[in-house]
Amino acid sequence: MNNTNSAQRLKSITTTSSIEPIAKPSIIPTQRAASLLQTLHRSLEIDATLNAFYQELSRVVEGCSMTFNNNELNLCIEQGPHRAQHECTYNLREHQQELGRMTLHRHRRFNAAELANIELYLSYLYQPLRNAIAYQKALRSALVDPLTNVGNRKSFSDNLERELQLSIRYQIDLSLLVIDLDHFKQINDQYGHSHGDQVLQAVATVLKETSRRTDMVFRYGGEEFVILLPKTPLNGAIVIAERMRGTISLLHIPAGTQTIRPTASIGVASARGTDSATSLFDRADANLYQAKEKGRNCVISAPQEAC
Repeated sequence: MNNTNSAQRLKSITTTSSIEPIAKPSIIPTQRAASLLQTLHRSLEIDATLNAFYQELSRVVEGCSMTFNNNELNLCIEQGPHRAQHECTYNLREHQQELGRMTLHRHRRFNAAELANIELYLSYLYQPLRNAIAYQKALRSALVDPLTNVGNRKSFSDNLERELQLSIRYQIDLSLLVIDLDHFKQINDQYGHSHGDQVLQAVATVLKETSRRTDMVFRYGGEEFVILLPKTPLNGAIVIAERMRGTISLLHIPAGTQTIRPTASIGVASARGTDSATSLFDRADANLYQAKEKGRNCVISAPQEAC
């Protein structure tokens, strides 16, 4: 049953509900309700909004932990010490907009009064959560390349400056890969731009899947990608670059009755104490051009290095 004033509950260990915004009940005093809304509206960061929600809810529903998932933004935010046997799940949406899935976990069942309190508090969460999600989507659209779904050039510039400052300040390693697809113009000319886009998407997927959790992948422009490798010395960066190059060379992308088999050239550089963002990028870029000159489909990390 899905309407604006009710929720479906399954009589089992797992309680699952799907609700939409409900009119604010009057069982919370007006002053306290205003304070709750003010707290939830304090930040446009999703994790901060949900943390505030959890802190308030845990005062009236004791001993629970919380998990929030939003597949569109690839979010999984957890609050509380651990998951437990019993759970209560709500699919949150407003005016057909999916906001995410909220699950509360506890060692003992949630009673009727607690479920009522949960739904009451959720009714106050909708607008702040919707605003936070909209803000996150706006940031994402400004910083993510829409074709490949990796960071764009602006995002790269911002992150490079930050990571380089951290590297210099705390004397930690930082490496940079500059990756260019070989003969990409020929791919577009021979197979068409739509197939060229498929190649870019497939390569971006390889770069993400062969990166570590802390690595940052960006599309610099055209057929060129860059990857920031925090806490990674030159030797480690070379290993990662070779893995990426080899995996790209194994791609087989259908193009009608033919198959596209892309390759990539990669330049590698590691930060020095005197580096600027420009000098670090220029060294990696120079190594990339050397890889092109030495026959492509290889990794270069130092001048005069052979493929």
